[in-house]
Amino acid sequence: KRGIVPIFFYYNIKIKRLSNKSDYKKLRLFKIIKKVLLINYELRLLNTI
Repeated sequence: KRGIVPIFFYYNIKIKRLSNKSDYKKLRLFKIIKKVLLINYELRLLNTI
């Protein structure tokens, strides 16, 4: 549904920390803009990601 707020996990992006233990498992909540495929969604991300 449009407007659902999913949690974006970090394993799809590169983070510049030395250890994975200190990385955040879940970055934050993002809004869904549109549904692209059955399980793929376009999200509204921040400019810094």
